[in-house]
Amino acid sequence: MKCALAKGSGGGKICKIIDNKDATYTATYTAKTKAGDNTIAATIGGQPVTSTATVTVIPGPVSLSKCTITAPSKAAVGSLVIVTLIARDAYGNEELGGDLDVVLGLKTGSAGGTFDTVTNNGKGTYTVTFTPTAAGKDTITATIGGQTLTSKAPTLTVVAGSVSLSKSTIAVSSSTVALGGEVTVTLVARDAFGNERLGGDLDVVLGLKTGSAGGTFGTVTNNGMGTYTVTFTPTAAGKDTITATINGQLVTSTPPKVTVTASQSLVTLHGAAIMSLLADPISRQTDDDLREHHLLPDFWFLDRQGTG
Repeated sequence: MKCALAKGSGGGKICKIIDNKDATYTATYTAKTKAGDNTIAATIGGQPVTSTATVTVIPGPVSLSKCTITAPSKAAVGSLVIVTLIARDAYGNEELGGDLDVVLGLKTGSAGGTFDTVTNNGKGTYTVTFTPTAAGKDTITATIGGQTLTSKAPTLTVVAGSVSLSKSTIAVSSSTVALGGEVTVTLVARDAFGNERLGGDLDVVLGLKTGSAGGTFGTVTNNGMGTYTVTFTPTAAGKDTITATINGQLVTSTPPKVTVTASQSLVTLHGAAIMSLLADPISRQTDDDLREHHLLPDFWFLDRQGTG
């Protein structure tokens, strides 16, 4: 009598057949490392025995070093990322049964994010949705039955999401400036989670809210890392509220205000000239002289004419 594995079986080894001298024969089958069904066939005197035996090889205990975690290598903040864990035994066979206690998490130092509930899909496969909440790198870890997987953990590079008009910010280098001075205006483009938009060349335009005193803006400079700067030069004393658009859409975060004062040097110069003229009776400066040199405002002359 001879025994052998039928074609298509998973593999294994049949040891020497023993004749028990009672019309029965025994043989030992040793399974190999691959899980699955194995069909054992026999021949007697070269003629095949019509019946066969099937041995199902099941996976061994979970191996923390053979289990795998897979995830995309790149994603945007706020996107939905599918993370898959496959539980395997020491030979790499997927764990077919059981409901393992699988918990996903992030390695210390990761950018940050949240995990939904883990789903057991059967055949040793578990999935969960991960939502990154910050730009940077996230290294995904897992435990099975409270024990940490020792296989290589995947790292996800997270970039900022779409621009948020309410989270993007406008700032000024000074809230007060004199006529003739300049103010640096900085716009930081951010996503819905406050992350700076690292890439892309956005169409950023700075302007003034209706009713502002007035001024001009230079050319906007893209400094990278989501930051754009421009120089603002006021042209009139008063208050200026600075606004911005990104790709034609108005930024809705609180706009900064700049208070513009008259030039101190101009006021000092005019004041000194007026006092010099009025203190010199010989010069006999008339209102027309003062008006010609723009040393007094128009209401001064109206008041003097009215009072005689």
